[in-house]
Order: sequence, then C-alpha cells, then structure tokens
Amino acid sequence: LAGKPRQGDSDTGEVVCACFGVGSNTILRAIGAGADSVAALGEQLKAGTNCGSCIPELKKLLSSH
Repeated sequence: LAGKPRQGDSDTGEVVCACFGVGSNTILRAIGAGADSVAALGEQLKAGTNCGSCIPELKKLLSSH
C-alpha cells in the first residue's frame, strides 16, 4: 500500500502498461538487454499487447534510450 516494492523485489518503476503491470524500469532493462521495438517489448514483457494505450509511452522510452 505504500507504493514500494516488496522486500526482495526489484524496483519496477512507474507502471507504464497497466494491463500487465509492467513498470518503466523493467522496460528500460529490457531495452538495455536488446529489445529494440514495441514488438520486442511485447514478446518479452507483454507490454503493449492488450489494449495498446501504453504504446506511445513504449515508443517514447525506446526513442530516448
């Protein structure tokens, strides 16, 4: 309830994909590991594969990193 990760969990960051609870830090880690498109992020994290409302934010994160 405090908005903090459980002890032992990594900090996933601010939620970008609400459908699957994928945070910005998780997305940035995937980009750093080689995910170079929205489709690649969808395959790895499912982000952007349901309602699609997070796709603009995914593209923004991709272009800035």
